[in-house]
Amino acid sequence: MKYIVKIGIFLLFTIALIRVNAQTGEPSGRQKEEDQQTGLTQDKDSLETHIKKWKIGEDITESQYQRIDTTLRKNDVFRSIFKRSLFSYYLGNIGLAGYPMYFPDRPSNTRYIFARSYEPYFEDADETYYYNTNKPYTVLDYTMSSRSRDKQTIDILHTQNIIPSFNTAVKLGGHRSAGAYTSQQTSAKYIGTSMNWMRKHYSVYASFFHNVLENDESGGLDIDRSNEDGPIISAKLDEASSKYSRQSAFLGQTLKLIDLSGKSDTSIVGQIKPLIEISHNLSYKRDAYKFTEQTINVNEPLYNNIYFDSTSTNDSTHYARLKNELQFKIHEHWNKKFPVGIQFNLTNSIKKYYNFKSFLLQNSTEKFSDWKIEAQMFNNASKKWQWNGGFEYYLSGYRKNNFEVYGSLQKKFSPENFPVILSGSAKYRIKKPSYFDNQFYSNHVKWDKNLNNKYESLIKGSIEMPEFDLSAEIQASRHENYVYYDSTVTPQQVTPPMNVISTHLRKTFHLGKFRLSNRVFYQFSDLNQYIHLPKIGYFGSLYFQDWVFDVLHTQIGINFKYISKHYMPGYDPVTAQFYSQSREKTGGEPLGSAFANFRWKRALLFVKFSHLNSLLYGANEYYFPVKDYPQPKLTFTFGVSWKFYD
Repeated sequence: MKYIVKIGIFLLFTIALIRVNAQTGEPSGRQKEEDQQTGLTQDKDSLETHIKKWKIGEDITESQYQRIDTTLRKNDVFRSIFKRSLFSYYLGNIGLAGYPMYFPDRPSNTRYIFARSYEPYFEDADETYYYNTNKPYTVLDYTMSSRSRDKQTIDILHTQNIIPSFNTAVKLGGHRSAGAYTSQQTSAKYIGTSMNWMRKHYSVYASFFHNVLENDESGGLDIDRSNEDGPIISAKLDEASSKYSRQSAFLGQTLKLIDLSGKSDTSIVGQIKPLIEISHNLSYKRDAYKFTEQTINVNEPLYNNIYFDSTSTNDSTHYARLKNELQFKIHEHWNKKFPVGIQFNLTNSIKKYYNFKSFLLQNSTEKFSDWKIEAQMFNNASKKWQWNGGFEYYLSGYRKNNFEVYGSLQKKFSPENFPVILSGSAKYRIKKPSYFDNQFYSNHVKWDKNLNNKYESLIKGSIEMPEFDLSAEIQASRHENYVYYDSTVTPQQVTPPMNVISTHLRKTFHLGKFRLSNRVFYQFSDLNQYIHLPKIGYFGSLYFQDWVFDVLHTQIGINFKYISKHYMPGYDPVTAQFYSQSREKTGGEPLGSAFANFRWKRALLFVKFSHLNSLLYGANEYYFPVKDYPQPKLTFTFGVSWKFYD
């Protein structure tokens, strides 16, 4: 962690030195030529700062500049498992595994099963944002918590345009935390860079990220409440740890043909409105997970089986993928009367799976070459109706003959100038279970299965009313051969079809200077004995918002969360999986926290006291969101997010 802070300080000084060479002031003769080529204009007298950001796959010609966000917001979820889903199981410390309670938030397309519990902590090259800005832009996020947990996080982003058509960005950060209990220490670090070069007819994007996450693994905690001087807490595993690493790289290029706009639109980074786009994307990703036990407790073992080594454990797996994708798109602009766009994709993915089997006649590595075709029709240009529909089919490889058909529809209208957005989508797919769901070998756990294909169908509808701070969605899904992990931490399939109904509502009430923000979900499964979903979840935030001395924008309030009582999952560090168990329950009591958010000029600050209701607990009382993993008691956290853009 120390070297991350040093790198961050070095980066900030470097940024200060190179800002004078950024896209500011009177452009040079070459920059003027670039302006003519791209259609970009630069007003040297403008004090307005614009940041444009987008991801690959989003249509840059349809997006607009995004102003710098200096509004107050929820600042206390910088690097947390709750970034993926506000309602999540977690093991009690940043960096440790987590999993969504709300069924639609659960990952459904994870090819490397060990990533399911850690995905929110990683920065990916093919998921990163690209930027275009008229001034250098830097963001520093930092948090720290009370000494009992010794938690610190830091995230730094710097981006700037060297010339109007060329942008670079650097992002790095990490965290460290001792945890509230024994054997919970975690540390993580990441560093990455991206660039994009955009001309009227041709664009190039490139990015690279490296992530490392290292954790102590307790295997759960044993709490001896009989001691008169207070509970004695011990880990179920001795000297156990896990390490997860990920490297990812991306290179993409797009050629735009036949300009239908007549002239470039300078408000959107000089991009034209093409009739035809031809794109090629090349990406690489490598994930590796390692579980280690320095010594194995044979007197009170957590695991009943030892297959390879009775003194120590060194289990390792990894997954690598090289993906080539060619895309051909005809935009809907060609026909104003009946605007319909067409897109074709051809994708090849070379995948390599490694799992040491320790048998001389068994190969530890398997390779597959998946070829996939995809086609869709769409209309994203209409201001009122937008729709798309398509299919994808695997011609060969691990997922041979798997396919998916999908479609979506969105309607926008404004009765009495109040915007309303109605959306609906549906899909059906046949999908082979993940490679490691079928086979896995380790010192304590192993299986070799031939799971059947999964059949999934889904229908979803939503309504959004921005003027009323209201949104709602409902989703119905049907799953045949659904894969879950049972109490023996072994993948099983639900053979009868399983139906899940999920609804989610968000609403914020404005009462003068008070706000009451509400999120609530309800979900139901007809085979809940396999997945144990909580039926009801509620999160509320009541706060007072005002200006102090006309310079300090302030929010002060309380949060409260409630999850209905249900069987909590267990967690296994060898497989990094949450599994189903039917002995112990969680939920049924509210959880509270108090917070204060402040904005002073370009700095956003927060303070937070988490798990206030633990003040009502006795010395021997704990709240368990996951079996044998107690939540930390009262914790103080401070954080700041500072933006620099001059």
